[in-house]
Amino acid sequence: MLRQAQTIFAKYRGRAFSAVASHPLSMSVKESWKEHRFGIYGAFAGGYVVHVVRCIYKRREHWYKVDGMLQDYNKRLEKHYRALRQLENDGKP
Repeated sequence: MLRQAQTIFAKYRGRAFSAVASHPLSMSVKESWKEHRFGIYGAFAGGYVVHVVRCIYKRREHWYKVDGMLQDYNKRLEKHYRALRQLENDGKP
């Protein structure tokens, strides 16, 4: 199966990309890209800004969860340390 796929890929490798590049639809896309370049760049930049803001918000939300877990862990650890110090000092739990 893999050998057959490799043979097909080797046979049609160069043709597919050149056929797509010279297709009339791709030519019209290229022309519209040239005409509306600023709008496309603006849409891309706006989408990227929204993505970054969403990631920052998620990271902040995650940070609050992690910080709360860390504070709980430190409280439990301090409680265990107090019990150990009391055990060392008194000899009784």
